[in-house]
Amino acid sequence: MKKQILVITCSLVLLCSFSSCFRWHHHHDTCVSISDSGNEYEMYAYYDEAKTRKIQRLLDRELNIDIGRSGRHTHVDATITLDDQTKFYMRALPGEIRINFDKGENSEESWEKIQEVCEDIKDALEDK
Repeated sequence: MKKQILVITCSLVLLCSFSSCFRWHHHHDTCVSISDSGNEYEMYAYYDEAKTRKIQRLLDRELNIDIGRSGRHTHVDATITLDDQTKFYMRALPGEIRINFDKGENSEESWEKIQEVCEDIKDALEDK
């Protein structure tokens, strides 16, 4: 019962975060939401499509994920496993990115790496 309440509470928090993000986006160019609860770490960002290439280069540089070389309209919707066995789900479209990371499936070092990358994405999107 307690687990169900925790799952429902986390779901409601995420839903509220994302819905406020969408409302906020109508008035601004960028919205970044990061959630760290239980066994899951999640980042969602919605931003001006003109910044897509910048985010693709950041991912390539920090995670060695080549999603941008074929053009700025590259779409990713996949579970990605890095060379160090870090595993996460990513959905990336022009102007939007979502990263879901399961802490139970990965090491502490992997979690710290993904956290750092998500913070770097947030910082890159806040730059004018």
